[in-house]
Amino acid sequence: MGRAAIDPLIRYQQKVDRRGTSECWPWTAARFEKGYGAFRLGEKQKKAHRVGYELLVGPIPDGLLVCHTCDNPPCQNPAHWFLGTISDNAVDRERKGRAGARASFPDGHAASLGARNAMAKLTEKDVRVIRALRRAGRSQKSIAAQYGITRPNVSLIVNRKTWSHVP
Repeated sequence: MGRAAIDPLIRYQQKVDRRGTSECWPWTAARFEKGYGAFRLGEKQKKAHRVGYELLVGPIPDGLLVCHTCDNPPCQNPAHWFLGTISDNAVDRERKGRAGARASFPDGHAASLGARNAMAKLTEKDVRVIRALRRAGRSQKSIAAQYGITRPNVSLIVNRKTWSHVP
C-alpha cells in the first residue's frame, strides 16, 4: 500500500511523538533545514505544523503563519500554535528576545514592515515597480530574482499584505 493510499491524518499522526498536553510533541520524520517537520502531500513537501494545523484545527487564512508559542520548530502540539502575520511573529520573537529579533519602534511594534526596517532590501519605489511589473504580466519568480527577494515576498507585496502603506 503506497503513501497516497493512507489517509493524510493517519500518516501525519504516525510521525508525531505525543507527550503530555503542555509538552512539545516532536516531529519524528524528515525535517527542513531550520528544523520544521517536512510532510509530503501529493507532489509537494509542506511544513508539518501547517499541515497539522489544517488537519487538526482548520484552514489557514491566506497571508497568515502558524507560529509556535514554544519556539520549537519541530513541535506539533496544537496547543503551542497560533495564527499570526509576519509582523505578529516578529513581535513575538522580539518579546521573547530570540536571536534575529529586529529592532522595535518606541510604540513597541517590530520594525518588520516597510523601509523603516533596517533589514529592508526594498524602497517604496521598488514596491511600486514590483506591483507594476506584476500587473504587466511578469512572473513573481522573475521579479523575486531581480530584487533578491523570495517569490512569497513578491506575492505579499503584490497582494498588499506587506508594504500596504505604499499606494
